[in-house]
Amino acid sequence: MTTASFELRLTRFIRAAREKVYDAFVNAELLSAGHCPRGMTVQATANARGGKRHIVGGHHVELRRPEHLAYTWAWKGAARCPKACTR
Repeated sequence: MTTASFELRLTRFIRAAREKVYDAFVNAELLSAGHCPRGMTVQATANARGGKRHIVGGHHVELRRPEHLAYTWAWKGAARCPKACTR
C-alpha cells in the first residue's frame, strides 16, 4: 500500500508594508479578519512566540519580524503539517 503525499505551494505578492503583512499572521484581530470570506467570522487567538500554539491551527516555529515567519498548519482531525510553512 502506498501513502499519498500532498504538497501545495502558494506565492502571493501583497502590496503592503512587510510589517503589516507579518502582523496579519501574529495579531489575533487581524488574523481572524484575514482568514475567512466577507460576512463570516472566525474566533482567533494569537501568542506569537516561537514554539507557542496559535489556535487557528498550528504552531509558530520561527519569528523574525518583519522578514521571516514560519509556522505549522493543521485542521482539526488531520495530521500536523510535517514542515513549517514560511512567510
